[in-house]
Amino acid sequence: MARKQDWVDYANLASNVIQNVQLSSINVKMQELAELTRRKEDREQERDAEERREAIVRDAVFQADSLLRSLPRISGENPRAAMAWARHTLLQFERNGVTSASFRSYEDKERLRSVIDGHERIVQQCAASLSPQQQDQAERCGQYLAERDDLNLLIRLAGGQEEQERIADRLREINKQEKSQQGLVSALVFAGAIIGFISLVALTVSWLAVIPLVVGAAAIVAAVGMLLRVKQGKNEIQVQSAQLLKDLPLLDPAFGVLPKLRESFGSADSATLSGIQRDRVALIAEVLKNPKPDVAERPSASSDANR
Repeated sequence: MARKQDWVDYANLASNVIQNVQLSSINVKMQELAELTRRKEDREQERDAEERREAIVRDAVFQADSLLRSLPRISGENPRAAMAWARHTLLQFERNGVTSASFRSYEDKERLRSVIDGHERIVQQCAASLSPQQQDQAERCGQYLAERDDLNLLIRLAGGQEEQERIADRLREINKQEKSQQGLVSALVFAGAIIGFISLVALTVSWLAVIPLVVGAAAIVAAVGMLLRVKQGKNEIQVQSAQLLKDLPLLDPAFGVLPKLRESFGSADSATLSGIQRDRVALIAEVLKNPKPDVAERPSASSDANR
């Protein structure tokens, strides 16, 4: 007969329930704490990245301010060059998304605004003293200066892509050759095996049977040689492909760099792009000539502290 539950049993049951609830509550709190810790780490990483970006942009603004101070001198000697340098700086800010929102401090925002306004004034002042053709040359020179690094990178990546296509063509040729040789290889192996077997049997009768044995062995060696050459060709292609991506990692489609650059410069091959580059370099040299702007190095934090 089952024992009736007394108040002690109910007390134990209630205690177990309370403990389970407490443990469950503790687990939830620990999960919440872990999530808060993860979010804190993410925020700290984001804050560090933001501070690094601010430092880079702040240095760029300092360089642009240094350039701005030398542009009035240049504009008196070569207004086309001064206008080109000023336009180049403005385009670089625009292309890289440098705005007042790039900074948190009011002082940095004001310095950027002052630098941008100063370069825009230089563009307007120089344009007033130039003919329409000269203005166009200065504008294009500024654009070419801003796009110079992108064009150089595109030429390298386009050349790498063309090399990839040549490697792919070679692989297709090797696969085609391998397919066409399959029947011949099989025939050589089969013939060599049959001749070798018959020759081994015939050796018990006459030593002259060694001649067809050698022929059979030669057929098998020829078949193996064909297979090895195909394998060697494929290995060489794999090594070349790996080395190409090692030398030009941005060629990997995962980065999406090449299509982005193509949007600006079109789908021309590397030879055509190199010709465009030469024409641009010639225009830049013609517009800028001398003098060149003076750009001071921004003092480091340590040198500021020493002063």
